[in-house]
Amino acid sequence: MKKNFILFTSIFLLSSTSCQKDLRDDVDDLLERVSKLEKICEQANADIVDLKQIVSLLEANDYITSVNELADKSGYAINFLKGNTIVVKHGTNGDYPVIGVDELDGIFYWTQKVGDNSASWVLDSNGNKVQATGGNGKTPVIGVNSSGNWTVDYGEGSKELLVNGKPVSAKGKDGQNGKDGVNGTDGKDGANGTNGKDGVDGYSPFKSVTDKGDYIELKLTTGTILKLPKENSKAMKILFDVNENGLITERMWANETKEITYKVENPDSQTTVDFEATNGWRVKHNRNNNSITLIPLEAWNEEGRIIVSLLKDNKLISQFRYSVKTMLFWDKSSINTMPQVLEAIGGKVPVTIQNIIFPPQWFYKNAVIKITPVLRYSGGEAKGLLYTFKGEDVEDIEEGDVITYETGANEAIRSSFDYIPEMNKSELYLTFDVVIDGRAVKIDDIKVADGVIATN
Repeated sequence: MKKNFILFTSIFLLSSTSCQKDLRDDVDDLLERVSKLEKICEQANADIVDLKQIVSLLEANDYITSVNELADKSGYAINFLKGNTIVVKHGTNGDYPVIGVDELDGIFYWTQKVGDNSASWVLDSNGNKVQATGGNGKTPVIGVNSSGNWTVDYGEGSKELLVNGKPVSAKGKDGQNGKDGVNGTDGKDGANGTNGKDGVDGYSPFKSVTDKGDYIELKLTTGTILKLPKENSKAMKILFDVNENGLITERMWANETKEITYKVENPDSQTTVDFEATNGWRVKHNRNNNSITLIPLEAWNEEGRIIVSLLKDNKLISQFRYSVKTMLFWDKSSINTMPQVLEAIGGKVPVTIQNIIFPPQWFYKNAVIKITPVLRYSGGEAKGLLYTFKGEDVEDIEEGDVITYETGANEAIRSSFDYIPEMNKSELYLTFDVVIDGRAVKIDDIKVADGVIATN
């Protein structure tokens, strides 16, 4: 009986030691995976910043002065005329998200690619493509959530990256099992060797760098090809003055036209200049006085690009990009309030705001405009009733008055605020929440009245 107890205890101790070793191996494996994912995320986010900078330099009409291969042959250092140096390293395929960019109508948007799947546009919560640069540009941040899936944050909070509607696991592939141990003297197989460690993924959005003579071809892992021009001091250039916001003119009203002059550097009579506008803009080239006429047309608060192409013998020799942007025009001159100076009556501040005019052919058929009166005073503000106006083709919103595109409308809104003494020094504003074809559009707040007179 005593021998049986000793034998059982020995078996238990051996089994317990084996379980502890397995648990320790699992913990070590988990820590190694976490460390590896942290390094991938860190490298991915650094490369994304570099990619965004490359696109920004391309849009700023910067030039490459030299390209030098790294000493370890892992990539290249690209030097730009304006002093920037960007390192790009070769990438390999893997089951991790590769963020890239692609151009549509002169504007670069973010794309994503996982494994052997085709690259696709990155969409925000409203289903719109996410712009990479410019005033509406956002920088994605790669991460991993508590479920072990890849995430991407485009400024709206971290969310799972989906491929074909399914989340993408960030877990690396298991290593191969070790070889069987050498048979023991009793003829039984030895214990299996430990699992091999996961290999390190080679993340990079950059696939190759190729010198094409007049430009450097940068191929992204997603398949997009960027053509980065080399500096040529003797080449013809079309130059616009650019303001601190990177625009060739101040923001224009959506129904405004404007003539803007440009300078020609190293003119060549054999070179043809062609102007193209994107994203709802139109451009007219005035060849006789080196200027263009900008026409926003349907560019409701849209950032657009003016693309200047130089051609010789019908061959594109260089290209320049310039940015433009509109504001939605709102004529506030007709708006008035009753009373003009607000009054507190019986603890309330009532107001009627009249002559809110939507001109003919102004209110788009797929637009929704929500207007809220806001009384602002030192230390706070009070919001009045919200009014909704919608275009003829809006079907998913039941409330609100319909404004026809052809005739427009003249509207009035009424509201009332609970009076507090701080309102004696106040200003009444109209604030706007505008969505056109599912896309948010900014209209600046409009001041319509001053102060509150307290009466009994």
